[in-house]
Amino acid sequence: MKKVVKTKEIAKLISDFCHYCKSDTVSKLARKDIRYFTRKRVFTVFDLICFLMFRSHKTTNQELSSFFSKANRLKECVSKQAIHQALSKMNPVVFMNLFKKFRELFYSSKLVKTFKNYIILSEDGTFLEIPFSFPNIMNYGFCENQHVSNIHDVKKVMAKGAGIYDVINGIFLDFIIRPANYSEMPLAIQHLYRIKDTLKDKSVIFLADRYYGSVELIYLLKMCGFNYCIRAKSNFYKDQVSKIEKDGWITLTMTEQWLKRFKYNSKIKEYAENNPILKIRVVKKKHSYTGKNNQVQECELIYFTDLSAEEFSSEEISSLYSMRWDIETSYKTLKITEEIERVNTSKQNVIECKIYAKILYFNFMGLFRKEIDYELKNKITEKHKNGFRVNQANLYHLMNDNLPGVIVTESKLSKLKAVISGIIIAAKKKIIPVRPDRHYQRWGRFIKSKFFYRFRLDGRNNPKVKNYKGGLITVGS
Repeated sequence: MKKVVKTKEIAKLISDFCHYCKSDTVSKLARKDIRYFTRKRVFTVFDLICFLMFRSHKTTNQELSSFFSKANRLKECVSKQAIHQALSKMNPVVFMNLFKKFRELFYSSKLVKTFKNYIILSEDGTFLEIPFSFPNIMNYGFCENQHVSNIHDVKKVMAKGAGIYDVINGIFLDFIIRPANYSEMPLAIQHLYRIKDTLKDKSVIFLADRYYGSVELIYLLKMCGFNYCIRAKSNFYKDQVSKIEKDGWITLTMTEQWLKRFKYNSKIKEYAENNPILKIRVVKKKHSYTGKNNQVQECELIYFTDLSAEEFSSEEISSLYSMRWDIETSYKTLKITEEIERVNTSKQNVIECKIYAKILYFNFMGLFRKEIDYELKNKITEKHKNGFRVNQANLYHLMNDNLPGVIVTESKLSKLKAVISGIIIAAKKKIIPVRPDRHYQRWGRFIKSKFFYRFRLDGRNNPKVKNYKGGLITVGS
């Protein structure tokens, strides 16, 4: 097998990012109060960020012992009380700056991979379970329903997490945590405003599910110079869409009535007023699935895009949209492998710092994962003709066991490169065959038992099932 040629670039990016984490800018942003983190200490702000990124144990004492052991700094090991005090002083806003720096370093590197010369971005949200406490209920809110009528009825505290994700390169460009009932649309608009300068000279396709089919969002994408492929609801612009048989264009004119619906940003509304004609390509595709009584049913999926038919056929639009699923599997990895929701505090700023830090760690893992996967896809055998991919759980532990020591001890770039090379070599020894389309079958899939996950998962990871031939079968409704 050929040697991975991007090891040096990965080492350079991580080294540059860590060097930035040690800067005065990061130290100042990390303060909840101007008085915090001003004295020179053995355990620095950079150490605190690394501690949060690489946490993988069940208790704080275990985390501390592991972290300082890997860094070969046992004599400097701080107490549990000291780390909790330091965390309580940390401002989660610092991670917004770190996300920005990471994406700037990444997209200026040679590690960027594209699809048909496009960067493919996907936007989606997920619910995150937060430790139960009355302050957290107040901070993150709750939704009233038949079971919950007031604050005393709340059994679980949930927050809304949303990110914009590069599906080809496996990194989150930005991530935000808000109360559970917060709409995902304004979060998507915030993400686009934050990243547009980083990607302003690049070709981008934005993917999103049917909850993002907004004219205001489409206009913002046009302002950013981004293309899009968004799944539509059946009632979106139904009069115009009904006239399209399989593939065609519709034209929308932004009247005063349309413009009144713009509510998130005045600049988008102004842009729409100056460009009132909006053309959208509509692509329709039929899918079959097994519903109730094991009967095969058919549904029609509709996609909105501005990509031309010459560049992307109808079938290619459907395949392009299916790439969006990688953000769903990334949330699954974050919840199952990285245990992003395992937070043992009730302080809002500490909760958010811990979650944001694990997103950064996931980005580190994305550098390794996509580089290895890019190579393994050409490893074809008679039995596995679609190549292989890396075992993410194994890669996670390899990185967690080997990276902290070389990063925290400020080792030379050559040492970091050697460690990264060793992680990649070890990761390529535990690989998984690629099985095409196995994630596409939502209904009619036979399983032996129900899915049991410690944390909440959405979509196809938590399907409805019914008894079938000694097991269970997923059903559409």
